[in-house]
Amino acid sequence: MSTPKIGDTPPNTHVFWLDPSETHRGYGCHAFHPSGRRILNKAAVPVVFHQGTWYTLCHKAGSTFPHLGAERPDISLFDVQQPAQIEETGAADPTDVLHEEPESEPESVPDPEDDTLL
Repeated sequence: MSTPKIGDTPPNTHVFWLDPSETHRGYGCHAFHPSGRRILNKAAVPVVFHQGTWYTLCHKAGSTFPHLGAERPDISLFDVQQPAQIEETGAADPTDVLHEEPESEPESVPDPEDDTLL
């Protein structure tokens, strides 16, 4: 498992990022706090978002790498749903519509397939 980064999670109102200086572990991680506030106390739990699911982030004394702990589906209740991207339909802006002039004679328009134009 690679070390988590700040952008590795969906937006969540109760999860915040801890810099390495705050974890005292040599790596940064996300933390969940049930109050929804960025408070570093015993209620703050290191977490990681892995393959679409929140887990606690465990670290054994003497170990240099964190590992997945218990699954925490309750944290997903605070995920912020992103609005769907609005796709451009290609509809023209009414102010950008060109006004076409009626053709005066059909013969006056050169045929792009006409060999004589080459």
